[in-house]
Amino acid sequence: MTHKIKILLSVSCLLFIVLITYSNLPAQETIERKKEKATEAAMEGIQTGYVVAFGRLIPPPYKVTRENNVILINNIQIFPRPQKKSVDKEKKNVVPELAVKKHELTTSIFEKYENWSKTAGVKEAKSRLENFLNSQSLIKSYQWNDETLIITYNDGDSEGLWLNTARVTHKSPSEIETENITIIFMQLQEDIKEGRLVAFGYDYTLTMPASDIDLVKDIILKSISNNEKRDLLLKKSLKKSFVEDLLSNQDSWLEGNR
Repeated sequence: MTHKIKILLSVSCLLFIVLITYSNLPAQETIERKKEKATEAAMEGIQTGYVVAFGRLIPPPYKVTRENNVILINNIQIFPRPQKKSVDKEKKNVVPELAVKKHELTTSIFEKYENWSKTAGVKEAKSRLENFLNSQSLIKSYQWNDETLIITYNDGDSEGLWLNTARVTHKSPSEIETENITIIFMQLQEDIKEGRLVAFGYDYTLTMPASDIDLVKDIILKSISNNEKRDLLLKKSLKKSFVEDLLSNQDSWLEGNR
């Protein structure tokens, strides 16, 4: 009798172990499948947002990749920015100097606004930033549109800076450090995932909120002259160089309309 009980107990224990193991298999398979799906999604790229490279609308999915200190979106180099070739020696000497000054100013604006927002709050940050803007000789005027600061320079060029968070702008190769590249890399991914438009050209990097994307797209797709489109786009406080890039690559917006 004792021997039979031992056998029964052994069989029961074996069945119990098998049942426990079997019951855990679906959960384990689900976890593994989740990992596979996450990997597949990363490989497929980001389906949201818009990327505009030198005025050309790049169709999704978007893959933001990093190779050492070089960042690419769909294999197009965005940081460090390639330099535009110019045969005009005078422009080569004059234009970059003004572009550098504007770049330094906008970088300073983002940095100051971010620091002041963290230490004193958004309201005080805006007040301090306005005092800073009033002292800048490059700036003719400025105005707020919700979280977007629209700057008009003395040369007539306008630029909209979205100050919701600190935006990362282009730096020369000598200024780029590994930690800055990491920040840029992560910020680009976040902007595209959140449905924003990321546009870059030889002398600009722009990030626009999702609410403004359709406005730009509608103008590009209108059946009107380029001069009319240019006027409408400039009224949106977009950079002149960005507008010219858009007008030169309208075909990509027609093909990529979605």
